[in-house]
Amino acid sequence: MTIKFRVFASGSNGNSGILSTPDGALLIEAGISRKRLFELMNETKISREKIRGILISHSHTDHCRGLPIINETLNLPIISSKGTRDSFLRFQPYDTRWKIESEKVQVVDSEIPLEFGAFRIHALPTVHDVVGSTAFYIEYKDIGVTILTDTGTILPNHLDAINKSTITLLEMNHDIQALYRSRRTTWLKRRIRASHLDNHQTIGILHEIHEQKEALLFGHLSGECNSPNYVRGELVKWGEEMDEFPWNCFICQRDAPGPTLTLSGNDTLKASEEPLNLSTLKALKENDPNQTDLLSYFPE
Repeated sequence: MTIKFRVFASGSNGNSGILSTPDGALLIEAGISRKRLFELMNETKISREKIRGILISHSHTDHCRGLPIINETLNLPIISSKGTRDSFLRFQPYDTRWKIESEKVQVVDSEIPLEFGAFRIHALPTVHDVVGSTAFYIEYKDIGVTILTDTGTILPNHLDAINKSTITLLEMNHDIQALYRSRRTTWLKRRIRASHLDNHQTIGILHEIHEQKEALLFGHLSGECNSPNYVRGELVKWGEEMDEFPWNCFICQRDAPGPTLTLSGNDTLKASEEPLNLSTLKALKENDPNQTDLLSYFPE
């Protein structure tokens, strides 16, 4: 049995990813163009015919803007909350295909998981600023995958899903100081603080993860108020008392797809890029004669 997971895009410019199994694949979010999606699927060696459905966490355009055009080709069921389905209709004045897409939705209730072919899909409501926003916990045989972005708070059922998951995509949206130093309006800063996880919040969650997992990916980084460098620095602080990270950790960049993660029959993870190495990051920091910020070692 071979399972693939890849984040195609993560951030306010667009979000999308895929979970592929021997029993079909799920497209997770449709916030990129059809052309780009199909290019990345070809690169990942996953055929369009394998996709069984499209999961949409909420109706912000960075998660669903490509849906009408993508699904014009794929013509697949859409899995979302009722609130997200109803929100699609607000786009109808700009593109009549949104009404057609809303009629393809299979609603997943927050209380009852959706049995969808070989998958069991749980919708976990998030603390966000749009009706019907959810995270997803996807079960396939003995594998669990959690997709958790666009939330201002981690709820108990989020943490439960993360602890049960083999692979988790977790938001690290902004650095608090970078956000406050930015030129964004006070209103927008408050909105971001209330509806997205900052780096310190996510680091706090890591202390609550007690189960072994194969991969932890950090995504949905802000372009103006965060960077992979900030995230690396925070992870080194978190890992100060460790010899190595307890899991394979990866950062999903805004301008490039993430690694292809492959799980084989014995649950051995292979990745198309090396995970973060805590020992290497620590050595860089310790060898800095001026003890300057770790960020300087990772030019963007």
